[in-house]
Amino acid sequence: MEAVRRRLFRPTDTDRVLADFIEDDFREGLHALADVDAYFADLLLAIASDAPPADLVANADDFIAQERLEYLATVIAGLRRRIGELALRSRRR
Repeated sequence: MEAVRRRLFRPTDTDRVLADFIEDDFREGLHALADVDAYFADLLLAIASDAPPADLVANADDFIAQERLEYLATVIAGLRRRIGELALRSRRR
């Protein structure tokens, strides 16, 4: 996340913490997206493998993807707020 740090002019400790939070948001958001992607991939494999109907339902009822999407919405909200703060603190004021 060097690009975030480059946007800051004479970064303070608060700016560094903000950059760390932004980095965490990106990492967590991408991880959540990977979990959702895996859900779809697993479901497609189950369909392609002619899995029994009960297995299809069990795969589709995996609530991890739904939970990760809800978490992703939280991460995005935090990231939007932090990017706004970054814009205010940006050296290109």
